[in-house]
Amino acid sequence: MEPVKTGRIFLAAVAANLSAFAVGTCLGWTSPVTPKLKTEDTSDSPLNAPIDSTDEAWISSIVALGALVVPYFAGPLADWMSRKWLLLGNSTLFILGYVLLMIGGKVWIILVARIIHGFACGTSMTVVPIYVGEIATDDVRGAVGSLMNLFIVSGILYVYAIGPYVSYVVMQWCCLAVPIVFVVCYLFMPESPYHLAAKARKEEALKSLQFLRGQSLNGVQPEMSSIEKFLEETKTSQGSVMDLFKLPGNRNALFITTGLLVFQQLSGIDAVLFNSQSIFTNAGSSLDPAVATIIVGTKGSLGGGTRTFTKI
Repeated sequence: MEPVKTGRIFLAAVAANLSAFAVGTCLGWTSPVTPKLKTEDTSDSPLNAPIDSTDEAWISSIVALGALVVPYFAGPLADWMSRKWLLLGNSTLFILGYVLLMIGGKVWIILVARIIHGFACGTSMTVVPIYVGEIATDDVRGAVGSLMNLFIVSGILYVYAIGPYVSYVVMQWCCLAVPIVFVVCYLFMPESPYHLAAKARKEEALKSLQFLRGQSLNGVQPEMSSIEKFLEETKTSQGSVMDLFKLPGNRNALFITTGLLVFQQLSGIDAVLFNSQSIFTNAGSSLDPAVATIIVGTKGSLGGGTRTFTKI
């Protein structure tokens, strides 16, 4: 039996998770930018006047509102368009948002850009785990699956580290570069073999598996057969929403995962991420708020990296 070259799986997963890195730049964007928008000196602001507390709250939070809505549509779109092409198309939303932030001279334009970024974040956070889960083998699925969190917190650290020390416009260029790099890298990665097989594109699915596994055509045939068997079983045993509650295993899994996410969000983590620099400023920290924020971002990245490497 031919060995699987897991390096190729990690390569494709890293390329896909550059989209998650872009998510991190959107989440952390307000932390270094809000002080620039609030100051009376508007020389480094796209606006002609400082924002008030209401504007600040909306600019920070509206990205989460956009991300809340999109997942209901992103899943079906991923089945229709394919995982790869939806993620590539989604990069245009990241790019459009940063272009609007660069040229917008009104608060409402910033709000439009932020909700567009919310749509992009919601799509990436829905589709990237699907793609990574479908390209991975069982023995590395945990490791590549944890890459998403690592890339999100690294994207947050990226804007925390750059934002306070460059101009507003330069920061937008730095953020705009991320989705462009994602497109360049991810364009050369294969489509999910599960999606291709589901669309009766067996030859393309085999080529995808050959690339991802580093095996010959004969070497990937057994896995191709198992994918086809899985898809056939899925067609003949369609579940319903009520199955989440009727079956004890599903019910327990639903309550555990939902409970974890609810507690995570109610902890106020997003508010802290969005406003870290302002929080340290208002707290009267003796440490430079920008430096304190970078330390917080660094700890998040180290934690995400530790989780990934302990799974390898």
